[in-house]
Amino acid sequence: MRGVKLWDITCIEETLSSVRVQRFCSVGDATKRGRARLHKDLPTAVYRDSKLTNSTCVSRHELRDGEWTVLNHANVGAPLHVLLSSYLGTRAGCVLVAWNMRGHDKHVLTRAVGKKAIDKLVLWDALPWFRSKYCLPKNSMSSNKPGTPRAVFNVPVHGAAHTSFADAAHMRDVVMRSAYCHDPEGKIDISSYKSSTRAEQFASVCEEIEQCVSISEWRDIVDRPWAEGMVPDSVYQAAHT
Repeated sequence: MRGVKLWDITCIEETLSSVRVQRFCSVGDATKRGRARLHKDLPTAVYRDSKLTNSTCVSRHELRDGEWTVLNHANVGAPLHVLLSSYLGTRAGCVLVAWNMRGHDKHVLTRAVGKKAIDKLVLWDALPWFRSKYCLPKNSMSSNKPGTPRAVFNVPVHGAAHTSFADAAHMRDVVMRSAYCHDPEGKIDISSYKSSTRAEQFASVCEEIEQCVSISEWRDIVDRPWAEGMVPDSVYQAAHT
């Protein structure tokens, strides 16, 4: 929404070797409803400190054996957009995926971190891709009612809708499973993901991205960072004030 500060964003970083999350949220910048959601998601002490000091909470999670594990929370004395810009800046060459990226998220991110940072990433909108493969009554990620992507692919509930971690985790599951269930010949078996590995699903997503993204979009970007997971371990160290 134009004029409203970015107050909650989650980045899921997936490589062949691991799946990690970096979530940035600001209690002070959140709307009244947003503060209520963050109060449920964050440890009480972390929430209170972020609210009192107007700091940004950086949360780290990791996917282990199919379950999300919280690694740590740290309140950082820097604005959310500054931390996000720094985070994305270390990932030049990666593919950034979002549901309706071209319609909304790209503009929000550009306003937050600047065009220069966004231009160093390859943006892929999973929503039009999904619509081109599957025809459902509703493509919303906020619901798991019958006829929605989350229901069709039996996505587990990762939290309340309209919180960044839950929305990102739900989208990840939908994209991973739907990419695997659609073969190159156009045949669809929506239950085939059940017998697949995460690596196989990840490979299917990579193939779809390569087919959708034009050569011009890659510019001087190489595929090594996101395909091989060549991201330094230092980016996962706890942030400091």
